[in-house]
Amino acid sequence: MKEHLSDAGIICKNPRDCFKAAKEHDLITDEIKWLKMIEDRNQLVHCYTYEQSREIYSHIKAIHANSLVNFYTKIKKDYKKRQ
Repeated sequence: MKEHLSDAGIICKNPRDCFKAAKEHDLITDEIKWLKMIEDRNQLVHCYTYEQSREIYSHIKAIHANSLVNFYTKIKKDYKKRQ
């Protein structure tokens, strides 16, 4: 996301700024979901039981995977327009 925005001349220094800029440029629909994605990822890194990791993985798969696919689809269209 940061690199895609940078290619468009938008510099963001942290995830919150990137999510805000991505929302402003219609790359994502909900920056709060993306902030939650980072929280879930950080929890997973510090997770020490299988049960905890499966719970977080299920949450990521159910909630965040669709956001990632939508973002990928939008940037793919943007790159095709640029060529």
